[in-house]
Amino acid sequence: MNDRHSWFGRFEIAQKTGHDLGVPDTQETFVVSKLQGGYARYFSEGAEFKVGVGAAASAGIVPEALRSVYGGRVNPGFAVFLTVRPTMTSLVRSSPGETSTMVMVQTAYDPAKLTCPAGFDPAHAPSTTYQGQRYFFCSAADRDKFLTDPAMSLSMMPPKR
Repeated sequence: MNDRHSWFGRFEIAQKTGHDLGVPDTQETFVVSKLQGGYARYFSEGAEFKVGVGAAASAGIVPEALRSVYGGRVNPGFAVFLTVRPTMTSLVRSSPGETSTMVMVQTAYDPAKLTCPAGFDPAHAPSTTYQGQRYFFCSAADRDKFLTDPAMSLSMMPPKR
């Protein structure tokens, strides 16, 4: 798997009031839970964002007292979604008095392992050597960002193997 593919899951337990659950005429608090899992596939990266699509399946679990309201204790759900996330965060040293930001630059020991925008040719990947190890990048700009603080960049986003 690479960072174009993302599997996820969660389990949640919460206390909800009758009002929260749409159950009229009760002040009772109910313990409900949800189990959810899914997959997202990210496509080409822009300068600042990654766009992807995904699907998720879930099972909402309610107490016996709510069976008649919800039609059962386990209620299935399904979702299809579009997702947008930042491609990286920037870690650039700034002058005194300015705020600094973090840069997480994608690196790899093998340029074929990089997840780069369309048109990227691994045979011509920019690279640099840091502490005796050669690192490859999607662009010269990524390499230059990496060189502002290689140790921090590697600690934030280890190279792909």
